Amino acid sequence: EDWRRSLCLLRSPLPPSFRLQLGAEHPGTVKLLEELEPWQPTAVPWCPGAYRLSAAAAAAGPDGQCDTALNRTLLAAQRAGLISRQETASMLPVVALHIEPHHRVLELCAAPGSK
Repeated sequence: EDWRRSLCLLRSPLPPSFRLQLGAEHPGTVKLLEELEPWQPTAVPWCPGAYRLSAAAAAAGPDGQCDTALNRTLLAAQRAGLISRQETASMLPVVALHIEPHHRVLELCAAPGSK
């Protein structure tokens, strides 16, 4: 039973997540978080400025892709420089390694995306 549940979880899409670029108090950020309310944005407790959309099932369309309205909202916010879209798994190494601005990091992952 545990194995079947694990497989089901592994096959389900990850909830959309993002990092704020301008801080939670910025007027554009406040407006964005209000617009995202239907998808229940929840702060990622271990990563300052990061949010995960808790209503992941509501965020996915019938094809498993991001809901059209949600996608438009996130894309507009990204183009405006308010957010960077990033999976929470990609946020973890920076937090775990305590990377600071004066550190130099060589990222050797071949996959595209932001780490």
